Amino acid sequence: MCGNVDTGLLVTGPVAEIYESTRDILQECKEDGGLVLGASTAMVLETPMKNYHEMIRAWRDYGQYD
Repeated sequence: MCGNVDTGLLVTGPVAEIYESTRDILQECKEDGGLVLGASTAMVLETPMKNYHEMIRAWRDYGQYD
């Protein structure tokens, strides 16, 4: 699976919801290496960097194999 972080959520926030959504995706889909984390389609120019960084923070916290 590739993507699945909602592009609209990345643009509008809030950052807590971005973190939680990314965490949930990682916890559900990372098993057996079946996930490439990213935005649903592509990052858009309107995405605030703080929101993008929040997605990456969740990946750092939850994206590694146990």
